[in-house]
Amino acid sequence: MDKKTKLPAKNTPAPKTIAKSGNGGMLDGVEKLALKAYSIFQFKSFGTWISAYFHPLEMLETELNAASLKSAAANLAIVGFMTGIVGVLSGIISLPFGGSFLESNVPLPLRAAIDVAAITALYVVQGFITSGIYFVFAKILGGRGSFTSQTHTVALVMCGSALLAMPFGLFGEIPMLAGAVTAIALIFGLYSLYSCCRVLQKVHEFSQFRAALTVLLPFVLLAIATALIYG
Repeated sequence: MDKKTKLPAKNTPAPKTIAKSGNGGMLDGVEKLALKAYSIFQFKSFGTWISAYFHPLEMLETELNAASLKSAAANLAIVGFMTGIVGVLSGIISLPFGGSFLESNVPLPLRAAIDVAAITALYVVQGFITSGIYFVFAKILGGRGSFTSQTHTVALVMCGSALLAMPFGLFGEIPMLAGAVTAIALIFGLYSLYSCCRVLQKVHEFSQFRAALTVLLPFVLLAIATALIYG
């Protein structure tokens, strides 16, 4: 054995691998619950999405080498398809509570197929547009990362946010619960912006401040433009 090699002491804890949880407090509880709930489906991507949402920097270490636009599109399409199905189920669940899902003249199977297909496509298009906007602002602010790396990792965070909000979406069409479901989805969405900031900081190799500007400036400019147009 090499003399320079040091053996660990008996009481020295083993090095930690990438944790499944560890945010502490409520976030730690939410992550553990989500991982346990979705583990019954035995679908590896669920764990990846949840880990990307709560641990974006750790996720980058394993995902950057596998980054591709095809993978980003596939992840967004899968979560979009699932969201579409949840939307259809939500409409059906809401019927006893005065929901209007069946008021359309389109037959239910066709209506469901159209809704699911539209939401699936919307998720992919929205994900790429969002990443494109981030990429433009990141480059203006001196970012060095590639569009492929950024889109792949940002898509994983988006998928994690959508997956966590999905169970609540089942009740989103019930009038008395719609406000609460919207608020919960907003909370998950806001935290995903924080995770996106961490991803952008790492991918583009710039400061937290510039990463925050990359995420927030599009919203600020949109708000100003809206105020000027409709104000």
